[in-house]
Amino acid sequence: MAKAMGMKDAKEPMDFITMLVKLQEECGVADLKMSDYGIKPEEFETMAKNAKDTMGGLFLCDRTELSIDDCVAIYRASYQ
Repeated sequence: MAKAMGMKDAKEPMDFITMLVKLQEECGVADLKMSDYGIKPEEFETMAKNAKDTMGGLFLCDRTELSIDDCVAIYRASYQ
């Protein structure tokens, strides 16, 4: 993925993260936060349920299916 994003000498898995951060910075979205859009932690469960209801097929593509609680935990870990 990092090579597809322009890193010619990419070899390590973390190279993708490096390129993803670079892309976010170049697009001007690196500093966006959920709280900037008025999202509150008490909404995480509703958001997780909505994601599974509307994109449930994508959840089945993961090696390990994420539960609602897993999704909420991801939201909590990434919330600013």
